[in-house]
Amino acid sequence: MITLNVKKNIDPKVLLRHPWMTKALFDKPSESVNPNEIVEVRDAQNQFVSRGYANSLSLFYYLSLTFDSREKLEDKFGFLSSRLYELFIQRLSLGYKKSFRLCFSENDFLPGLVIDRFLSEKNGKDYQVFVVQVTTAGINSYISDPLKIFKTLVEKMNQEKMIPIVWEQTILVLRNDIKIREKEGLPFGPAQILNNVDNLDLSVMPVSIDHWFLKSDMKIQSDLMGGQKTGFFLDQNYNLLRVAEVFTEYVKFFKPKKVRIMDICCHLGQWTAYLGLVLKQMGVEAEFVLVDISKDALANAKATMDGYGIQAQCQAIDVMDDKFTIDENAFDLIIVDPPAFAKSKEHIPAAKSAYQKLNLKAYKGIKKYGFVVSCSCSGAISLEDLKDSVNRAQIKAFRTSKIVAQGGHAPDHPHLFSFPEGFYLKMITAQVTS
Repeated sequence: MITLNVKKNIDPKVLLRHPWMTKALFDKPSESVNPNEIVEVRDAQNQFVSRGYANSLSLFYYLSLTFDSREKLEDKFGFLSSRLYELFIQRLSLGYKKSFRLCFSENDFLPGLVIDRFLSEKNGKDYQVFVVQVTTAGINSYISDPLKIFKTLVEKMNQEKMIPIVWEQTILVLRNDIKIREKEGLPFGPAQILNNVDNLDLSVMPVSIDHWFLKSDMKIQSDLMGGQKTGFFLDQNYNLLRVAEVFTEYVKFFKPKKVRIMDICCHLGQWTAYLGLVLKQMGVEAEFVLVDISKDALANAKATMDGYGIQAQCQAIDVMDDKFTIDENAFDLIIVDPPAFAKSKEHIPAAKSAYQKLNLKAYKGIKKYGFVVSCSCSGAISLEDLKDSVNRAQIKAFRTSKIVAQGGHAPDHPHLFSFPEGFYLKMITAQVTS
């Protein structure tokens, strides 16, 4: 085990369980540290701070795996198995029974590791699919035998009757198609299926989603092999609930003959499917317009809507193109949920301009008393940045609105007190009053 000491008089957040440390923070950083080695960090008084791994090639030289001096990392298989077991219990204790993020990188003290667990039903049989993304060389050494890791995890959860799905119903997918892996010296390539069952086509999988506001199940057709990130975005779960709460009250009060909703950057149509099912429960007729640049995503979204009998029109267009416009006062609700516009701090000004441009279009198209849902999944964009962009948009559109709901990550995407960078998703819902 390598021991590194931090310098005197450094930023105190480093000693308050922040998971990242740059090389400049250390007294004598090793230039040849092996990412597979265990590193113990101590303060200037030689007191324990944390244990983790380091990589001189990475932007963040050191990443923490534990802040508990009693927790040992030498048995890598045992450590990771135990950590994933604890994370599974945490998610189940939050009410999740179907699909959820099992591991959220730094926020679950496993930097470089993202795992989504999807529940799917196909041909009358239930399956669970673990989609794994490994982005650092350090964490890669802990998951060197993924089949053994997940078989052990599933069998333990099943033996303790915490989940009904057995290993023989479990599929394991490695998504190594992330370019950042190359900077860590890890291979980059197409998704791999390590454990398939019944030769299922994972590019067309109905993912079952937990939604407590719905009386029925919700399934979204997804591509778990080639779709964005792990194939489906689970992080909006909480925000869907917040929006449904205010929008259903609007519908009850105004009793419109038909509700019109636009879903901008709809991806697989999760917002549309959820709100469509909620309105069906209420017996309210609704018409949806789904807009996205990806024809493949729209095809999956349309298949989901057709399956539920949700009236949906799909438009394949770049929403940032000036050709994309919205008729004035045409919609009761418009969702603006674009991909990340800011990858880093230097992109913030351009990103804020893009959020303003897109929300300006939405504000022109919303009815009086209707709602604009504005989202940002850019970690570099703060909530105040998003509010400023939307405010400028409403002013330019000669509209006035008030924020009636705010949101962020779903409960299966927790974030640490000590890690503000881990809070990336922001959502504001504004009611247009004039």
